[in-house]
Amino acid sequence: MPFPTLARTRLQDMNSSAIHVALSHSLLNEALVRWRCVARGDLQRSSLPDLFAAMARDEVRDFPALRPHQRHPWHAFLAQLAAIALHRAGQSRPGPVPPTGVPRCSR
Repeated sequence: MPFPTLARTRLQDMNSSAIHVALSHSLLNEALVRWRCVARGDLQRSSLPDLFAAMARDEVRDFPALRPHQRHPWHAFLAQLAAIALHRAGQSRPGPVPPTGVPRCSR
């Protein structure tokens, strides 16, 4: 079941009136995640797959928009998502990072 349908169904269950949720952004395709580069400290924006590629290249210093109480849940989310992706790909560890259209964080 696609996520928008799932979200719409759950909201309908919570409220007797039909509430339709229009999801207008995608972490998979849009550069919505802001992070800071290790080398120069400049801000970068990337999609979730590009963020994982940058993390695999050890280019991500931090996520400046996170508040202190959000750091652990964000880390847990990223770690769990990476583990699920590796499991679904039938891999036990990340492979080589393919080049992306996103410029690398220069060191």
